[in-house]
Amino acid sequence: MPTREFKQRRSHEKSRKGCTRCKIQRKKCDEARPVCTRCKKRNHCCRYTFENDCFRSESTEVSTGRDALTLETPRLEYLSLPEASPRSSAASSDEICLSDSGFFPASPFPASGVSQTLPQPFTLNSEELELLSHYITHTSRSIPFDTDELYALHVGIPNLAFGSRPVMGSMLALSAVCKCYDIVRHSHAPLERLEEIKGLFVLADRHHRTSLHQIQAAIYDDHFDTVLANAPLMVLYALAGHCVRVSLAQKAKRSGKSLSNEMFPLQSQWITSIRAAYVAYVGVHNSSSPTSDFDDGVPTSPCTVKDDSPSHMAALSGGSLYPPEDGPSEGTRRLLLPIVSATYGTAMEKLTERARTVWLEEAGSNTHAGDSSNPELQACLASLKLLDELFTTIFSDTQPNHELSPPASSTSGLQLNGLDKASPWLRRYMARVTSATPSKLWRRTIMAFLNRVPLEYLQLVQSALDHMPVATTQSDPSCFDKAIKLGAAQQLAMNIFSHWLVLVMLLDGVWWIGSIGQWELGRILSFTEAQCWTLEPTETGGTWWPESMYAVQKAIAEPVE
Repeated sequence: MPTREFKQRRSHEKSRKGCTRCKIQRKKCDEARPVCTRCKKRNHCCRYTFENDCFRSESTEVSTGRDALTLETPRLEYLSLPEASPRSSAASSDEICLSDSGFFPASPFPASGVSQTLPQPFTLNSEELELLSHYITHTSRSIPFDTDELYALHVGIPNLAFGSRPVMGSMLALSAVCKCYDIVRHSHAPLERLEEIKGLFVLADRHHRTSLHQIQAAIYDDHFDTVLANAPLMVLYALAGHCVRVSLAQKAKRSGKSLSNEMFPLQSQWITSIRAAYVAYVGVHNSSSPTSDFDDGVPTSPCTVKDDSPSHMAALSGGSLYPPEDGPSEGTRRLLLPIVSATYGTAMEKLTERARTVWLEEAGSNTHAGDSSNPELQACLASLKLLDELFTTIFSDTQPNHELSPPASSTSGLQLNGLDKASPWLRRYMARVTSATPSKLWRRTIMAFLNRVPLEYLQLVQSALDHMPVATTQSDPSCFDKAIKLGAAQQLAMNIFSHWLVLVMLLDGVWWIGSIGQWELGRILSFTEAQCWTLEPTETGGTWWPESMYAVQKAIAEPVE
């Protein structure tokens, strides 16, 4: 009987360091870098469990994670919106890979693949789940202007939040403040529910502080999607929280009741918070450019963003998106808006003349000093120019063709730098909300003034505002008697800021802004009167324009409330 011959199995080396796709499919991987042969042939994304530094950033198809797997979670179907995702037709390999496998990234990093460490799992208690539900069903639908923004707030950011504790914390904080607003706005007796509102504020503040603490690690690890998504949520949280506190203070004053200190509006922190999204946008933009300083610039047109003009309102479909809020309430639109439109020109002429006088006085006093440049005054003059452009943009008949000049700290560079490591949908959303691309929405155009002015100007304004008590019942009554001297540049800065607040009063129809403009202008008027500050020279005659507009707005608002 012949002996059966057995062929020896050809020796081969096991693939122990192959890509994740080949491992899942139990295929031999040739471990070619940056893309293995199988993945390259099939146009799949190619990721390795452990990366060598020499292969980082060589291909958009390779993850740049620091020895970490890219986090993937099952698609959250209840968050999906038909045709809401603003995906490009030129999808990247990562996008194809994810769609083929039926997975949706908790931190959707298409194309370039941002470094993402595997987060520690976290759970939500019943209180937090209720806030999450409120955000998904209500808050995320009440802010967007169109379906692209609805995708960002209702789908993209929540999906990202399930893998990012800082983003989840900011979402829950915003949701808690939104619930406070609903109580104040729709309750018949909101002052009788102060304990409930206070509890929500405490909860919101806890999540906000936690997010602030955790976002530092995201910045250090270059988690750009986390940083960019967190910034606008914090801005909305700060504005909405300030708006709710202002509404409570106004209602308490009219009813003769007093609020506890923790329920009063804060000082000027809301100004710093508004600039936070812009700061994050600039920081990510400059993150991959080691030779550039933080203030060296931000792209004026980082990506193509479709027009957000009000004409898109007709294209909104279904009940997924609430009617966009973008300006004055009905009473303000009928009464205050026409008056502001008819009188702002003369007011800006007076303000410009005042600035010229201050400039000449400063130049005359420094004739023998050899250097007449005053950085604070220069910052005020730059801000005045931006304010004049802003008024023209808002009220010009040629508004669709009028674009604001670049921010004071920007250049004409159009390179994305660090932004190319963020998800395209998030880049587009951030370009809109920071007004890095021209916007025709009043709520963005007006509030972007704080992003565009020099930082030195904001410091002048905030240092003056912080001297002003929030309310006499909350602060030391003798604070009005303490003489506080303002320099010429600081007085001019407050004059410019007061004129801008008139425009903010036109945004009282936006729920997260509300009466902030009226409240802040009222604080300035009360304190300037007590301190005998002369923001407007007496020889000009007549009433100071911001004061006149404040009186009109106050007469409109009180009967409504």
